[in-house]
Amino acid sequence: MYLPKLVSLIIQNLLLAPPFLLVINTTLAAPFEHIDSHREEVEVYQFRSESAAFNSTDVVIARDKQTKSDLACYPFSGQPTWKPVEARYIRDGISYLQKVTALCWVEGNKCSRISCSYKSAISLCNVTPVRKGLSCSNMASYAQDILNKCTYDVGIMRFVGGQAWDTEGYNINVYRDTSC
Repeated sequence: MYLPKLVSLIIQNLLLAPPFLLVINTTLAAPFEHIDSHREEVEVYQFRSESAAFNSTDVVIARDKQTKSDLACYPFSGQPTWKPVEARYIRDGISYLQKVTALCWVEGNKCSRISCSYKSAISLCNVTPVRKGLSCSNMASYAQDILNKCTYDVGIMRFVGGQAWDTEGYNINVYRDTSC
């Protein structure tokens, strides 16, 4: 088995496995069976996958520039059923999202909860017809903006509720959700 067959096998394995960068520091003109003798010269580096699989109709937004627009705090005139939540739980949700290296996906004209615990939700809403994959850690920055600008005290408790929009056709919402 010579170089063309070896390259074909490598490509097939790369397509079936997580993304890899194969660095080869030797000539592979020898038969494949002899590659074990060159094992120290072949290094494989695994790349961290940034997202789940997606197809060509998906939109993946890279955050090269900030496109944040408006921000509204609770109460919402357009969302009378939304209620505020304890700020500490949203802070935990933000911390979680900041550590997520994958994309947060949302279908066109839909909302998707991207953090949900202790009856406290952070949701991502897409107001365009196209499915979007957005950086979860970047979505955390919108929730952080809401936390920074919309937190208020009731006795010894701190509450927050709000909605932050982006000019790219999506928004982040922080509200109470009893199903969380």
